[in-house]
Amino acid sequence: MRLVVDANVICRSPKLRDANWQTVLKTAKPFQISLSIPEIVIEEAVKFYRSEVAKLGESIRRLELQDTSLPDLTTPVAQNYRDWLESQVKAIGEILPYPEIPHAIVARRALDGRKPFRGEDSGYRDTLVWESVLALAKASDSTVVFISNDSGFRIPQGDALHPDLQADLASREIKPERVRFFTGIPEFVHELIRPRLREVTEVIRLLEARAFPDLNLISWLEANARNVLAAAEGKWSEWDFPVSPTIFKNQGITTFANPRIVQITDVRRISTTELLISLEIDLDCRVSFHFFDFYLEVVREQFPKVRFLLPAGMLSRSWSMEEIPGETDVRMHLSVDLVFDEEAKQVKSLDAETHGSTFI
Repeated sequence: MRLVVDANVICRSPKLRDANWQTVLKTAKPFQISLSIPEIVIEEAVKFYRSEVAKLGESIRRLELQDTSLPDLTTPVAQNYRDWLESQVKAIGEILPYPEIPHAIVARRALDGRKPFRGEDSGYRDTLVWESVLALAKASDSTVVFISNDSGFRIPQGDALHPDLQADLASREIKPERVRFFTGIPEFVHELIRPRLREVTEVIRLLEARAFPDLNLISWLEANARNVLAAAEGKWSEWDFPVSPTIFKNQGITTFANPRIVQITDVRRISTTELLISLEIDLDCRVSFHFFDFYLEVVREQFPKVRFLLPAGMLSRSWSMEEIPGETDVRMHLSVDLVFDEEAKQVKSLDAETHGSTFI
């Protein structure tokens, strides 16, 4: 199996530390999975990492420390990251060179508005990634798995490969089953790796009874709820909240409490000492936002659980306030994956995704 991932997949976990990335890396050799990363993806991932380092440096400079001679470490840190990322890829695969595709073909695709282009100007780098996938599938007898969360590759409001890209497979005489498409590492792990891992049902029973050595999931969750939310951050959308993003803008979680395990769904062994533990949890969160004043009556009628963060007297005035701040309490539903190291007696990595929420 050849695994190609887009830059957005790496950027969600730049050091590949979350539970599902760790599962991929630890099972790659025994399951004969070769990581094949286009060079353009490496460039994009390094650019993202460099920008994050630059933001951190700017935050430090804003502290106005007495020592103003702090060196700018952005370039060397970014280079170290490039070296590290390339070494991780080469350990279980290869870096794919830029595809040899004539400019005329790329230009025609842009002018025709064929995916992954979105309009005539957006999609050049995505096209290079897709051409790398096609070249790999044409040259290899192995199944090629392509993972990207970019809307340019999939159908609207869905996770299937876009018909334009399916047509590319047909025109290159590549059987459609030879290229599998996923929108994220968790989906790939769930469908193609997890079924090949040994299920450990007795561990589920012990975890539910709080009798598993060195891991009480309730205690761990209470101590690490903030880390769970941080792992899910960037993966949820405003549609995960029960207040409409059409009306409510800049939605964000301000506080949280009462983490609860709904179900331990699965436990698999990924090595002699490591377990992949999956569970569903609920977490009570306070969500803040703002909305424009012309929605005031709609909010009062349709969202009675929204609290206005303005004195009542101000809401009765006739003049325009433009933006009104508000908040509400919701119960977030999340799936969580943990890698637990029995030898080290600790959770080594985690991953989390949201699955909507309800008013409380």
